[in-house]
Amino acid sequence: MHGCSFGLTGGWQGWLGMLIGLIFLFAAIYGVFCLSDLKRRRGDRRDSLDILRRRLAAGEITPEEFTTLKQYL
Repeated sequence: MHGCSFGLTGGWQGWLGMLIGLIFLFAAIYGVFCLSDLKRRRGDRRDSLDILRRRLAAGEITPEEFTTLKQYL
C-alpha cells in the first residue's frame, strides 16, 4: 500500500505541495493580469498621442502646447 501516491494521501507533505502549487497558480494569474494592464496603458498613451497629433494638425493647439502636453503623457 506504499506505492506512488503523488502526495494525495494527506499529511504535511501533501498540504505543502498543494500550497506551493496554489502559490504558483496565483502568481501566474497575477502575471497575466499585470501584462494585460500594461498593454492597456500603452494603448491609452498611443491613443492620447494620436489625439494630440490630430489637434495639432487641425490647428487647435500650437507646437509648443503639443510638446508640453506630450511630456505629461
